[in-house]
Amino acid sequence: IENQEGQVVQFSKVDEAWQSDEPLASSDEIDLLRIEGLTNQLASLQLVLEKSLDEPLDVMGLENPTHQLTVELVDGTRHVVKIGDPSVTNTGYYVTLDGSAAQLARKSILDQVINLLEDPPLLPTPTPDPNTDAAPESSSQSDGSDVEEAVETELPW
Repeated sequence: IENQEGQVVQFSKVDEAWQSDEPLASSDEIDLLRIEGLTNQLASLQLVLEKSLDEPLDVMGLENPTHQLTVELVDGTRHVVKIGDPSVTNTGYYVTLDGSAAQLARKSILDQVINLLEDPPLLPTPTPDPNTDAAPESSSQSDGSDVEEAVETELPW
């Protein structure tokens, strides 16, 4: 996905593993479930209107689209979806697929794809384990109960 400012988030699947093609993250930092979910949703992207729209492209935001989604299939076929403005009812975006006539596609799925630019699909940074931190030096002997209390109060479960 790319926006008008040239910001890009790009992923590819190599040997059944997703990787970031842009210097976004290493493959072990990518939220694979989110990427798989989005690609499955894109594969079944439904049009809100099955017929072509006859409005001028500039009225639908397609003369200078806000975003462009490029999908390359395993066989090398490339598809380009140009994403324009949201519809008046806010249920879809005006889109063109490979230069075809404008149509209206489901907004909820495309919003998730567009959101990749602001919220990349990265796994959350793990919280440090409180047990691995160095214990403060103490002049008295401890039986370990103070460590157990600290763990019990910091963990929500």
